[in-house]
Amino acid sequence: MAALPVRIQDERGYVATVDGELCAYLVVERQPRLYQWELVGIAAGSPRLDATDDVCVELWTALINLAIKQAGQSGVKRLFAAAEAGGPVYQSLRANGFEAFENILVMTGSLPSEAVGQTPPGMRRQLNSDIWSVHQLYNHVTPRAVQFAEALTSSEWDLDNRTWWRRLASPHPQSTSFVLDSADGIVGYCRIEKQHGRAMISFMCAQHCSESIAEFLLSAARQAGVRTNDVVQIVVPGYALEHVAHFEPAGFRVSWERTGLVKHTTTPVVVRPQLVPISAVDDRERAMRGVPTLYRGR
Repeated sequence: MAALPVRIQDERGYVATVDGELCAYLVVERQPRLYQWELVGIAAGSPRLDATDDVCVELWTALINLAIKQAGQSGVKRLFAAAEAGGPVYQSLRANGFEAFENILVMTGSLPSEAVGQTPPGMRRQLNSDIWSVHQLYNHVTPRAVQFAEALTSSEWDLDNRTWWRRLASPHPQSTSFVLDSADGIVGYCRIEKQHGRAMISFMCAQHCSESIAEFLLSAARQAGVRTNDVVQIVVPGYALEHVAHFEPAGFRVSWERTGLVKHTTTPVVVRPQLVPISAVDDRERAMRGVPTLYRGR
């Protein structure tokens, strides 16, 4: 087992070899500003190694364990991963203490040639001043167990303000965010990430806005520059499955399902203080000279 720098900016690779031949690897994306890593790639097999499920689980369990140890040494608090429930990757993660916290559906399709419905009233691009309101929307619609696992701060919804040379040095998908603004505040949010003819949309919305969620996302995608021949994927959290039916009339279908898992490198501790009465102290007789007391300083 060994660590291998895959991309200097934000990724690290771990490899397993047999007699000098590569037989498995794991790639993690480091997010030091958030004190977290994300497992983004894993594979096993070689011309001399039959990658059966048992072999994969053994190799991946060892690689993930190595990544966890190095993450802890680097000050990382959480590691995230997504895997098909019950599969070899899932088993390897669970063997290393990863806990499942949500299911994720991805619906795949493309923008219809004709606009679906009308642009919802109040839809606009996100402003920096919206960050607090978007965070409140997240707190309102997201189950507490998911909030605890993700441990998001308001920086999650910061606008991408990197300079062009930072984007060149560390290429990432182009990201654009939109909100649904109303008299009650921000009631809908979506983020659209585009790269190489593909677009991925994540979203959240208040319950009373669910009927217009498809119009909101598709209108936002058009304004973000998504083309009709681009492959569009919509990420639907498991706690918002009622929205699946709203995307199907636009031609979107469920393409795959994954389980989100998290591993904490530190164990949360709940401290319950207990007050114990103590006898009064006579500061004139028992306090050391030069030490201030509650009554007066000397």
